[in-house]
Amino acid sequence: MDSGSASPLWGLTVVESVAASGDSPLLVDTRQIGTLFLGSVRLAADPFAGAGGDNFVKNLTDLRAEVTTKMHVRRAAAALVVDESS
Repeated sequence: MDSGSASPLWGLTVVESVAASGDSPLLVDTRQIGTLFLGSVRLAADPFAGAGGDNFVKNLTDLRAEVTTKMHVRRAAAALVVDESS
C-alpha cells in the first residue's frame, strides 16, 4: 500500500491495488454502509507443509487463519462504483 501524503484523506485510507485492474473501483463509506460482525478466529500452523516437507528443511511454517464474519448492509448507497466511462 502506497498512499503518500494523501492518506488518510477525510478519514479515509487510500489503498492501491493492481489485482482488480479490469473492474471499476468501488468506493465504500465503512461508517455508513452497515455493521460488520466478527466471529471466532482459528489459527493453524504447519511446519511440515510444502512439497516433500520443504518447510521443515528451510525452517518455514505455513500459517492459516480463518474467521467467520457477517456484514449487515443497512445503507447500500454508501457503496459507489466509480465508472470512468461516464
